Formats: sequence, C-alpha cells, structure tokens
Amino acid sequence: MNANKEIRKTLVKYCLRTFAQGVSIGAAAVLVNGLFTGEELLSLENLGILLLVGLGTTVVGVSNFMAYAKPFREIEGFISTIAKGDLTQDIRLDQLGSLKRFGIPMNGMREALQKLVSEVKLTSDQVQASIDVVQRQMESTRSDYALILQNLQTMDSGMRTQSVAAAESAKAVDEMAQGILRIAETSTSASTEAAEAAVSAVRSREDLSGMNAQMGRIRESFGTLTATIHELVGRTQEISGFIQSIRGISEQTNMLALNAGIEAARAGEQGKGFAVVASEIRKLATQSGDSAQKIGDVIGQIRTNSEQASSAMQLSEQEISRGLSVVASTEMTIRRILEAFEHINDQIREMSAVGEQMAAGSEEVAATVDNMAGTARHSAQGISQIVKLTDNVQGSMDEVSGAAERLEHMGGKLSELMNRFKV
Repeated sequence: MNANKEIRKTLVKYCLRTFAQGVSIGAAAVLVNGLFTGEELLSLENLGILLLVGLGTTVVGVSNFMAYAKPFREIEGFISTIAKGDLTQDIRLDQLGSLKRFGIPMNGMREALQKLVSEVKLTSDQVQASIDVVQRQMESTRSDYALILQNLQTMDSGMRTQSVAAAESAKAVDEMAQGILRIAETSTSASTEAAEAAVSAVRSREDLSGMNAQMGRIRESFGTLTATIHELVGRTQEISGFIQSIRGISEQTNMLALNAGIEAARAGEQGKGFAVVASEIRKLATQSGDSAQKIGDVIGQIRTNSEQASSAMQLSEQEISRGLSVVASTEMTIRRILEAFEHINDQIREMSAVGEQMAAGSEEVAATVDNMAGTARHSAQGISQIVKLTDNVQGSMDEVSGAAERLEHMGGKLSELMNRFKV
C-alpha cells in the first residue's frame, strides 16, 4: 500500500512538472508569435494554446512514465527474489519493454551467483565431511597414544627431521597468511579507489551533460549570427546600389555646373556671380562623388569581411556539431564505465571479505603448525624429556581437537547460511 501511494505521489509530481514544462514551451511560442504578429499575449486563443500544449506535454509524459513503470516493477521483483535467497528464477524479458537489454546481464548475474553459491555449498559439505574424518582420527589417535610413547626412542631421528620440516611449513603458512592479509588490504584499498573513481565518473558525466547543453546553445547562437551576417551582406549590396545612384547624380550635377559656368562666362559681367555659384556646385559635386567612392570602398570591404565571417561561422557551427557528437559519445562511454566500476566494486568487496576470512583461517592454521613444530622440537631432545614431551603432545592434541571442534561449528554455521539459498 505504501509503495502504491509513493507511485501515485511520484506520478502526480511528474504530471505537474511536465504540465509546467508544456506551459513554459507554449508561453515561449506565444511570446515569439506576439513579437512577430503584434497580437495580444493574453488573448483567449493564446491561453487555449498554452492549455493545449500543457495538456499534450502531460499526456506524453504520463505515457512515458507508465511505459517504464512496469519494467521497473519487474526488476524490483527480480532483485527481491534474489535478496530472499531464491537463485532459480530468471527475470522475465518480455516484461521489461524498452529495458529488455538490461535483462540478459541480470540473468547472467543470477546464473553466476547461483553457480558460486552451489560451489561454496559443495565445498562447505566437503569441509564438514573432512572435519568429521579429522575428529574420528583424533579419537583413534588418543587410543593409540600409549603405543606412540613406546616408540619414541626409535622416532628420535625422524622427529628431528620433522622438526625442521615443521618449522619450514610454519614459515610458509605464516608467509601465506601475510600474503592473504595484504590481498585483503589491497582489495579494500582498491574498493575505495574504485568508489572514488565512480564518483569522479559521475561528475564527469554531469560536466559533459552541461557542456553538451552549452555547446547546443552556442550552435543556436551561431545560427542566428550567421543569418544576421547574411542579412548584413544583403543590406550592403543595397547600399552599394544607392552609392552608385549618388555617384551618377554627382556626375550629372558636375556636368550641369560645368555647363552653367560656360554659360555664365558667355554672359560676361552679368554672369560672374552665377559663375562663382556654378564653380562651388561643381566642387561639391566632385566631393560628393569622391565621398561616395570612399563609402563604396568601405561597404565593399564590409561585405567581404561579412562573407568571410559567415564562412567562418558556418565552419565553426560544423565543428560544434561534430563536438556535440563527440561529447554525446563520450558521455555514453562514461556511463558504461560507471556501470563497470559499480560491478567491479561489488566484486572487490566480495574478494576483500573472502580474503579476510582466508587470512583469519590461515592465522589459525599457522598457529597450529607452530605448535606442531614446537612439539617436534621438544620430541627431538631425547628420551630424558619423554615425560615432558608427553605432556606437551597431550596439550597439543587437545588444542588440535578444540580447533577441529571450532572448525566443525564454523562449518555447520556456513552450511546453515548456504541452505538459505535456493539453487
């Protein structure tokens, strides 16, 4: 019931969020339309558009939510089954929908875990059987202890050799225990580093997502700027036409002023004033023509620069598009790396736990071997220490018997834990 309430609560929040996003998109569309058409923003038609866009976005969002709800329930049931110890049930691929590609590795994980538990269970049974054999042998050894005492003198030479071998075995077992302990420590350190690397991968993926969005906005800005530059080139062409017209008018004015000066010269004294005016007009016409020529040169340079800038913007936009593709590919790669880190981290934790258990067992074995080596050394001291040797051997046998009982208890506990799994 609580899970259903949580799902409904999540669905309501998701609907409200998607509706708000739809209204925001509709508002942006209405605002842009109003800027171009000059219509009133709060008209009934625009409000209807806002409502329709919001409802449409909500419907699409709910359909997507429902499409993924069923696969996640199937995944949750699969994980719960494994958590309860049942390793015989595969996840149903036909219930995963678009998440079907995750079902195959999940089933592979279940099969691997089933195989591991089966092997551990088999090993546990074998260890338990071996412990029973050891206990029976210990009882038999106790009954034969008197016979061993009678043969101690003949075993003196052999005990010396055994003492050396036991010392070497103790050293080897101790080195093995130290190596296993270092493996456990290294596994723990590797687990920590893997977790830190996973955190860094998550941050890198978030940074790449932000970079992807920023580059998308830059590409849109470049598109707008390219269109503006194209419009500027068109305007410069129009201005060049106007300048040509001005230069034509200037040349005509210059010719008219020249003709007027000639006519004024013919008029003599009466045309002097008019000749001065005609000369000034000709100067102004010449200056206007020169200015128009300079403006035309500047406009030509602007047009050339604008065309070069447009080409550069197009190249930049293409590079940004390729960069977006690379960022998207890199983001996908980091996502796969993050999944691999999580899987590796789980395996390392398991290795660390097993290593610690093995190290503890190796330390007990090393202690037992040390005791045996000490017993062998004492036995090699000779017949004069037979009584003391007997006491030491008896104590060692008691310790071995106690260790066997502890191992039997641990084996029973391990078997009990393994029986919780259904394979």
